[in-house]
Amino acid sequence: AGRPEDAVSWFTRMEHARQPLGDLAYSSIIHGYAVAGEPEKTVEWLLKMEAAAMQPSVICHNAVLDAFGKRGRVDSAGEWLQRMVASAVQPNESSFTTVVNASAKAEQPERAV
Repeated sequence: AGRPEDAVSWFTRMEHARQPLGDLAYSSIIHGYAVAGEPEKTVEWLLKMEAAAMQPSVICHNAVLDAFGKRGRVDSAGEWLQRMVASAVQPNESSFTTVVNASAKAEQPERAV
């Protein structure tokens, strides 16, 4: 598995070279940080994606949910699920399953969506 920092390095190089950066570049970094269990970094890059006038997909939002879930941060996962809905991104089965699984793992089933 790669390191998210490597993807960020390539992203920065492309940015400096004025290469077009699409949603796949942002999505890859968000996913990398989710796999690494770094929720703050997933949020940082999702917000950068929005600042670049791109709409993060349900997959990007699910990566944020997963990163918080891996850390047992059920409340944060729930808040991001609500933010996802508020930003007009339709949650899918994976979105809800991720939050429910995080709640169960944290032994907080009452917090499941």
